[in-house]
Amino acid sequence: MNGYTFDIHINCCFVLDAQADVRFKYDLLEVGPLNMIRFDVVNKVRAAVRSISSSPVPLNWWTEFSSWQDFRALLRTGSRLSMHTVVENLNHKFEAIEIADAYVETIDENGNIEIELSESTDELLQAFTIRVKRKKL
Repeated sequence: MNGYTFDIHINCCFVLDAQADVRFKYDLLEVGPLNMIRFDVVNKVRAAVRSISSSPVPLNWWTEFSSWQDFRALLRTGSRLSMHTVVENLNHKFEAIEIADAYVETIDENGNIEIELSESTDELLQAFTIRVKRKKL
């Protein structure tokens, strides 16, 4: 069985400049408290990743390819591995998150997953990288 630990890193944070002449001018937030991803969004990402073990894929699904470039090349040839099913299922579950856009960026040879997530509201745009590290139990 596999367990996962989640590390969240903020990539950028832009805030709406209410003083600007143009209505939708965003400025990079350089100083001040950064907002974290909403807890419900983190829970949905966590539930999607943890659902991998209940999917009908082999136990070591990430070992079927040698690199992320091979993963993309196999898609172009029409070959399909368990890895493709896992990524497709994760991205499909991420589409259900209403206030954030998320997708699988990479999966390494150890089954660690890197997810890119951006969250936007009327006054804030933030981007995060969520690193999901596989821990064998």
